[in-house]
Amino acid sequence: VHWELVPAKVAGVELDTTISSGNATLKVDSTATPGTTFKLKATTATLETSGVKELDITLTNKTPAEVTTAPKAVAGLEYDGTDQALVSKGTASGGTMQYSLGSSPWSTEIPTAKDAGTYSVQYKAAGDSIHTDTAPVTLEVTIAPKTLTKADLTPTGSTSKVYDGTTDSSIPVGVKAGVLFGSDTLAITGTAVYNSANVSEADTITFTPDAITTGNYRLAATQVLTITGAKITPRDLTVTPNAGQSKKFGAEDPTLTLALLYTAVPVM
Repeated sequence: VHWELVPAKVAGVELDTTISSGNATLKVDSTATPGTTFKLKATTATLETSGVKELDITLTNKTPAEVTTAPKAVAGLEYDGTDQALVSKGTASGGTMQYSLGSSPWSTEIPTAKDAGTYSVQYKAAGDSIHTDTAPVTLEVTIAPKTLTKADLTPTGSTSKVYDGTTDSSIPVGVKAGVLFGSDTLAITGTAVYNSANVSEADTITFTPDAITTGNYRLAATQVLTITGAKITPRDLTVTPNAGQSKKFGAEDPTLTLALLYTAVPVM
């Protein structure tokens, strides 16, 4: 390919064909005059064919576009199960506002996010045909997780157990209906104990949750749930005489022995 300028000399414009084989680069310096028109001509030739292509060029002095109303990070965002706008809408002069979320492509759409977390949003004014782009600006935007309290928790199993000599409770606890968003689920774990190990005194279970510190929800271990109406029921005992015991008619009664059948429990 043979490259040339038409006319051959254009003030402030240099034709460089050395950078890449078969390609041409135009270098324009500050001495060039806006409004100057010229042609870039490419001539190709083989043993059988030849061709000529010309490109009309007009020099334009581009100035930067301007962000006239800068977008702002939306404050106070909290996870609600929906996509939420992260920044306010900006305006531009000499171009169009564009946005990018993380490493995503530039777009005129306002970036949105759903999950709790901190997001990096970039914006710029993308210049039109006679303006250049502005330098990107980055905003950090946070969607906070939803905070749960003990009022959001509820027992999901039996509040009673058979006496076993301990205050331990295995009662399951979950989140009340309508608290979580959409189809979200959340496992609640923790430690539950009765206020007494005795049948006659036990009437309350205290549930201390394990803290939830990741994801779209938060729950502090200080959100202790008190479950009333709990109870410990008596354990059934089975009395069985030992085998091989008897007496003859008229003889004195022997000392009989027996066995109590029950699951051993700690001595209180």
